[in-house]
Formats: sequence, C-alpha cells, structure tokens
Amino acid sequence: MTTSTAPESAPTRRRRPGAPTRFAPWWVAVLADFVCILAFVLGGKESHNIKEGFVWIFEVVFPLTVGFFVPAAAFQLYRKPTNAWLRLMGSILVGVVLWGAIRYLFFDRYFFSVSNVVGAAFLLATMGGWRLVARGIQRSRARQ
Repeated sequence: MTTSTAPESAPTRRRRPGAPTRFAPWWVAVLADFVCILAFVLGGKESHNIKEGFVWIFEVVFPLTVGFFVPAAAFQLYRKPTNAWLRLMGSILVGVVLWGAIRYLFFDRYFFSVSNVVGAAFLLATMGGWRLVARGIQRSRARQ
C-alpha cells in the first residue's frame, strides 16, 4: 500500500481586497521604461539634427539611464506596488538631477538646461502613460 504525500491542489494566496497589485512583471516595466528613455534620446537626435556617429548615444543614453534607474532602484519602483505613482515621480525628479550631475561631471555639459525639464515631462508622460494603459487593461480583464 502506497500513500501519496502530494496535496490534491496547491493552496492559493488570496489578495486582500483593495490591495495594490503589479500591473506588469518587473522586467517588462524596466524594459518599457528603457524604451521611453530611448524614445526621448532618439527624438532629441532628430529635433537637434545630430548626424554624427554613435558617440552621442553614449553621451546621452548613459547619463539618462543611470540617472533614472539608480533612483528607481532606491525608491524600489520595480519591487513594491504600493505608491507606484509617487515612486515613479520621485525616480524621475531625482533622476533628472542625477542626469544633470553626470552630464556636468563627465561630459562637460550644463548641469541644468531646458533638456532637463523637457526630459522630465517626456519621461513622466511616456512612463506614466504605458502604466496607465497597462492598469486599464488589467482592470478590464478583472471585470470579465
């Protein structure tokens, strides 16, 4: 006589009503945010008529990527679903300051310029925008 020790069904964790949920896996969120950064950089390239090689990409993408993802990690943007919008805004605002510092210290650029303001607005619109769309899709699926 053999007995099975495997449970008939695995217990499921129930989500507390009203508890925040992630609307995208962390790696999808990181990738989507990086695409927003690249869109800003490539859009700036076109609007400033930059035609030279790929050095400019490093000079722009590196400071902006580090400037955003370091505060995002510090604010735990991709780990905690609570206060996600505040974490995003904090990451962008601190990130723009860090972006300016990196540009100033390593690339001999102005610490603060109009590109900081435009970058913050663009990143808030695009990063917030894809999150709103994902949240809407998640809620519509939950209603079905």
